[in-house]
Amino acid sequence: MTDVVERNQIVKCSKAIHAYIQKERLNGNKDYLDFLKSIWLVFELDEISETHKFKPVLIPLKHTLYDKDSEFFVITKDPQTKYKEMIEKQRINKITKIVGISNLRTKLSGKDERVQLYNDYDGVFADEKIIHLLPKVLGPVFYNKKKQPMPINLKSKNLIKEFANAINSTYLLLKHKGITSIKVATTEFSAKEIFENISYALDRVVAEIPGGYKYIRSIRLKTSDSIALVIYKRPEKDDD
Repeated sequence: MTDVVERNQIVKCSKAIHAYIQKERLNGNKDYLDFLKSIWLVFELDEISETHKFKPVLIPLKHTLYDKDSEFFVITKDPQTKYKEMIEKQRINKITKIVGISNLRTKLSGKDERVQLYNDYDGVFADEKIIHLLPKVLGPVFYNKKKQPMPINLKSKNLIKEFANAINSTYLLLKHKGITSIKVATTEFSAKEIFENISYALDRVVAEIPGGYKYIRSIRLKTSDSIALVIYKRPEKDDD
């Protein structure tokens, strides 16, 4: 973990967000009692040159964001049959649906079908070669709610390891300015697990940002409705 961010500040924020979640549950907040909510690491960035072309990146975590009953679907290149047979032969746990991109386009004829697909699965994998085509296919429901497809190399000689690594990662897609968020934990995590995932992921995320901390204004931790807890804030420049 980098020396720029103080370890104690990550510990403090992890404990505070965990305490907030427990308080909301004690107060009967159904959003925290009935649903598994995400905890986000939020990066506020300066403008980065458009010459940098950002691709989706998997960021490894110490603790997976998914439970033992989670189910995923995989979107493949065409022909679907080739990749479906290849994946099914490996008997990869948690993969319960495999569909080619052409078939998916046909099946997702409207918003209702996209919402149903979104609700039926905990996560999405896709061949890394077709990731750039999927925003138009899956629509805003997947991207606005941060369930973007995670890139997979379907030519890997060890597909079991490829999928296992993805399941134990979070997803980063940098923007050229403004706010970039990654999911680092859920409301089921302990304060220690939240801290460990942040510590595990932070250096890797910063390494993906051209110029690193030079372009990072702040790093905060929050749920969708909590206050944003400051993990790091860039020092103000002296006027001298």
